[in-house]
Amino acid sequence: MKKMLAHAFILGKAVERCHSLGCRLIFMWRQESSLAIARVIYPFATNLLVPDIAFSLGPFIPEFSDSIRPEERVDILLLKREDMEANTTRGVSRHALGAIIQSHLAKLQHASGRMRKYSFRVADWGDSREDFAPLGDKRQSKHSGSQTRPADDPLGFHLNVRIAGARRLLSTARVVVTDRLHCSLLALLQFKFHVVLDNSYGKIRRTRGNAFNSSAACADPIALRFASASSLPDALSRAVDFVAITEGKSYFE
Repeated sequence: MKKMLAHAFILGKAVERCHSLGCRLIFMWRQESSLAIARVIYPFATNLLVPDIAFSLGPFIPEFSDSIRPEERVDILLLKREDMEANTTRGVSRHALGAIIQSHLAKLQHASGRMRKYSFRVADWGDSREDFAPLGDKRQSKHSGSQTRPADDPLGFHLNVRIAGARRLLSTARVVVTDRLHCSLLALLQFKFHVVLDNSYGKIRRTRGNAFNSSAACADPIALRFASASSLPDALSRAVDFVAITEGKSYFE
């Protein structure tokens, strides 16, 4: 929280400086609520409502099946927030969350009469950089705070490593369940079946709504391979339905 407030203070000072110099300011916002606030705070700027910048990646091509080891493949990937924005299961350890998921999936398996157990993985974005980055990038990803930074990445953000790790992590699962906005968007761009649990203040619902509610086709959950859930049990139930659709197909169909 302190870091966020510090960044907001620095941004505010920069905006004031630019405005005093007569600079032309254009701000882009991904939620209508943010746009409304911005028009009050920055009436001197051009404020635009736009889809999230993640869409600029275009089709998020998955890793090919021969690059995913058999032990890495799962039916369901639960990519779950572990910070203050988490809504469901906040404060639950990853180990305890895994036990809860296993119990719910066992009940769903019994109800469906399915012979094989549902496999799953609980992860967050940090895992995509550490465990699922391409082999040549793992050393770099684990030392993102290194003083040595490439010329095309002066802030040390390692965007290419992060994107490659995210692509690979999502490619290991048939279905993704997430409460992270960009995971939901990357799953969409990968044409992956995905179930969304909103974060603590509705960011995912509002941002996706801005992007998709402009037409009936874009708002069609079937076309988007998408479902919204109100709780973890609800999300797992919907994920299991999606797994049934994908069985007998490759992870990339």
